[in-house]
Amino acid sequence: MREASRLRNELRRRLEDLRLPEELTAAIVLALAEILSNIIKHSAPSAGFLGVRLELIGAHLRLETSDDGGSFQSFVDRLSSVSMHETSIMSETGRGLFLINDSLDRFSYEGGPVNRFTGWKSIISSRPLVLIVEDDDTLLDLYAHYLRDFRTVKARSCEDALMVVRDLDVSVIVADLHLGDGLSTSLLQSTKDDFGPLVPFVLVSGTDDVSVPRQALAGGVELFLSKPVSGSQLRASVDLAITRTTSRDARVASAFARDLDGLLLGKLPSFICGRDVVVARGNADAGGGDLIYEHSYQARRRIILLDVMGHGVSAKAWAIAYSALCRGLCYASPSDNCAEFLKRLSEVVWNESAMDSVVATAIVVDLFEDGLVEIASAGHPSPMVISKTRSSQVPVSGPLLGVIAPSIYELASLRLLKDERLVLVTDGVDSGDVSVGGVLPEWLVSGCAEEDLFRLSGRELEIVAGTNLGAKPKDDWTVIVIGAARGGTREH
Repeated sequence: MREASRLRNELRRRLEDLRLPEELTAAIVLALAEILSNIIKHSAPSAGFLGVRLELIGAHLRLETSDDGGSFQSFVDRLSSVSMHETSIMSETGRGLFLINDSLDRFSYEGGPVNRFTGWKSIISSRPLVLIVEDDDTLLDLYAHYLRDFRTVKARSCEDALMVVRDLDVSVIVADLHLGDGLSTSLLQSTKDDFGPLVPFVLVSGTDDVSVPRQALAGGVELFLSKPVSGSQLRASVDLAITRTTSRDARVASAFARDLDGLLLGKLPSFICGRDVVVARGNADAGGGDLIYEHSYQARRRIILLDVMGHGVSAKAWAIAYSALCRGLCYASPSDNCAEFLKRLSEVVWNESAMDSVVATAIVVDLFEDGLVEIASAGHPSPMVISKTRSSQVPVSGPLLGVIAPSIYELASLRLLKDERLVLVTDGVDSGDVSVGGVLPEWLVSGCAEEDLFRLSGRELEIVAGTNLGAKPKDDWTVIVIGAARGGTREH
């Protein structure tokens, strides 16, 4: 157990070198602690060594443990099913597996002779965060268990709850009316006064006073629940509160975006440096942070595709900030290549305290008149070279903007063959695999290879994307397709 403790502490130290939310660091460390505990307690024969590897790949952390003990062939099956048992979190049996399941987005296990457990965790979670405020510990744990499909954080008083709202981006507050330090309805005005827009509030109470629900709803409470509360009732109420808030945010974001889409997603010319260019894109209901910027230099043209993680008005606002930074840096440092530009941008973001909680990926492409293409990436989905008969990723990577201290970025260069196209995307086209280094989905590869793509200005690609992503995608998505320079031959 001493070795497990050392590994856990070392992992926390490495995570603290990154600019990540404390809740994310805590989740990864907790997952590791439970995984190592299972290896030590249940391996037969016992493990002779333990290994831990942590990687930041795009916007995901990849945690891998290795050991030479007896393997658990049914480990992932047990891990995947444990959350379905209503009693698992309330008992010691299965509790560790539940915590691993709850701390990671997905996982896999490969048995011996060296056993490997691999877990993935997005640094930007798509799951809403629910703050549960209850001074009865049994009910606090029970409500957290009911809401296990969400991210949850617990508080036992109004004071503790305000500290959570100050530090974390809370989606919904579920609170008992009577707490040890007063009525939880005081949180409504406090959060509005201190933190801006009202966080949707689900109030729970055992009162028999029929005037209390009416007064609470009139005072800004989203929903009122009478005790006792069932799991299905609580989950449905949180879902409804989120849906209502998302709809309100979507209306604000849409109005906001109408005036700003020209700034964030301006139309690229259809012909740049002897190459055909087309853009296809789609918007999520609540908006997002995709940004396209094109800059002209004397001997080359630069295209920047950037994705601010998140949704709604906040993502749009930070995309505007990034747009201003990109424009300024392009003018201020015209001799920088793509990699030097990203390093300079990373330095600005890292040293600007206002951007501590903002995470973005970016890819920068320089197109030269002689057919040369240079590319640098900051944690962005890999670009691909696609033709009618083949497709391949361009091997270029680099750290996310705003997450680690500025470092050197790779610079890739190539020349496209006559029938090839360079494809740039944001991860909204396939957030499951593309964002962690996977190839583009087949429907997109086929669409980008279509002979009439440029003639149709990407409209057919948008139709195909709508069929596969739905009329209301979960995230904004952008695809930029760049053709070969006329008469070009490819060289890496």
